[in-house]
Amino acid sequence: MKTLVVDDELFARKILVEQLQKLNIGEIFEFENSEEALRFVKKHPVECAFLDVEMPGFTGIDLAKSIHEIDEEIKIVFITAYESYAFAAYQVDGLSYVLKPYTRGEIEAAIKKIHRITPGEKEQRIRIETFGGFEVYVNGKMLDFSRSKSKELLALLVDKRGLLLNNQQVAAYLWEDIPCDKHLKESLKKVNQALKASLKKAGIEDLLIDGYNKKGIDVTKIQCDYYDALEGKRGALDSFKGDYLCCYSWAETSNAFLIRKQEKEVEGGS
Repeated sequence: MKTLVVDDELFARKILVEQLQKLNIGEIFEFENSEEALRFVKKHPVECAFLDVEMPGFTGIDLAKSIHEIDEEIKIVFITAYESYAFAAYQVDGLSYVLKPYTRGEIEAAIKKIHRITPGEKEQRIRIETFGGFEVYVNGKMLDFSRSKSKELLALLVDKRGLLLNNQQVAAYLWEDIPCDKHLKESLKKVNQALKASLKKAGIEDLLIDGYNKKGIDVTKIQCDYYDALEGKRGALDSFKGDYLCCYSWAETSNAFLIRKQEKEVEGGS
């Protein structure tokens, strides 16, 4: 695989190149400005490109647009010190973005995304908002749920962050004190089927892990404000107003944890 690394900051560029070399991804070509990188792309086949968003004049966003005019199959990963650029990056078909200072784990995650996408295929981008309610967006379009309980089931699995729950555990959360009898198990089956139908309609059915008596989600497929906050990403708690999944009583423990985390960040910054 031929990979571009474009960043006007020498130190940051060298660190990224070293990380990529350790992953044995193939040939790496580094450039300090967009013009040189674009001339290279015009003459040589390239599979992916790591582009710094903020570069003088011809920015990484501009470069990504020009690269895709030459070959729209080239995978773009943006590197930036500001998470606020993420939305702009996705608007130009950026596959992923990595925040500076980046870790090897973040680089590995970006490479895994590149390998998951086959030529001609575009990944469904799933963004989940948990602050102030619960909404799921697929490529910017809000996901429609046919049942409120199927929406709650997905919210629960998001809260559990990949942990697999059995049917009894799910029923205890969704119906609280109601015994998990035959009738309730049938209700859960219908809720699960409705959720799978909604995900399939949106083309993201592989988000759900649904095995024998176990349910979960593949957390690597989503961008989520809750996960960003837990990982300590800069500004992740700015929109949090003590209202994590506020429509579900089982989310109170996580909400309290986020409140404490936010208070500590305020204290640390004062």
